[in-house]
Amino acid sequence: AESIDPTDFGKKPWEVELADANDVMYFNFAPVYRGGEDKEGTKHHMVLKQYISNADFLSRTTLPNPSDFDVHAYAKADRSKVLVETLAKRNVTVVTDNYMEIDGIKIGIEICLDHRMGALWNNLRTKHGSNLVDVQLITSAGMSIERGPNPIKPGGVVYLSDGEASSAACIRTDKADIFDPTHICRGKPDGIQHRPQGGVGYSDFVGLSGCIDMEESQLLKGYYSMYQPQGCANTLRTYGIDTMDDFKYYPPSLEIYPTVDLPAE
Repeated sequence: AESIDPTDFGKKPWEVELADANDVMYFNFAPVYRGGEDKEGTKHHMVLKQYISNADFLSRTTLPNPSDFDVHAYAKADRSKVLVETLAKRNVTVVTDNYMEIDGIKIGIEICLDHRMGALWNNLRTKHGSNLVDVQLITSAGMSIERGPNPIKPGGVVYLSDGEASSAACIRTDKADIFDPTHICRGKPDGIQHRPQGGVGYSDFVGLSGCIDMEESQLLKGYYSMYQPQGCANTLRTYGIDTMDDFKYYPPSLEIYPTVDLPAE
């Protein structure tokens, strides 16, 4: 968050006194890192979220809660005095339109509610000539692939990583030249299970190729609670395979999908 008062410029965050949410520019983002050999261009991106949702924990901070002031969207990057400039010094590119191209792969990324609001498809229509992406990524806490448009090319793939459910993936299987935003990975919109058949003539969900429980991982130690219904046993249950035992809670897990060939140009 950043104060909009010009007299606060240069102050430390704890030195700024904020009366209400209208004094604050809120930002929410997903960091994106490209691995492998260092090639031309940045390896680090910051994708900004557009819409404020109840899952964003703003009411748990000392900042004024924007929902109390009828603020529903995050600030635009060009309004910030420090955001883009500060991140540029760290070789981080700010992504404001849910779209990036890395090594020739066209990627769309949406954060939670942005997917439900169709942020990627809206930006592709208004800023990128309605061109479709090869890969769509959704990171969320209570979202599903079929709750928003999937503007991927025929043969493209969409992945969901959700902290309150499980992961999911589907491939667009039709060959239509014109994208219909009402054609999603399946017709049933409630988002409870993650592996039924896809919508008619459009796409099918992809089955997992592996799942690894991470309860002993030092990488995740201290970052995840054991008291959440997750883990591989819970994931399998979403596929109709009940391996749940008498324990109530399960550790975080890594869900692994098979390799997918991206669409040819």
